[in-house]
Amino acid sequence: MAPGATAGPPPEGGAPIVFVLSGSVQYGAPDPLDNPLFEVGGSTVGAVDFAAWYGSGSFDVPWVVNDIRAVLLGEGAVTDEKTGVRLFQRLRKTTA
Repeated sequence: MAPGATAGPPPEGGAPIVFVLSGSVQYGAPDPLDNPLFEVGGSTVGAVDFAAWYGSGSFDVPWVVNDIRAVLLGEGAVTDEKTGVRLFQRLRKTTA
């Protein structure tokens, strides 16, 4: 399922919003969204970078906010290694 995608109402008792941590936290494990036991049904789903979401650097906050805006509001895309560079450059320009 594409990030931010929905497919009807969430399953009974399911979460309406699911952020799946990806990247280094998986250590080569399969994507949890490919597991049939992890039913997300009509949930809004976003696969996000573990390191940024659990990081403690000042850049992690705008990264996470950007991801939330992308998944919940459809504004832009979830940040990855390439778009993270552009986000950082954009933030430096606005604070300079």
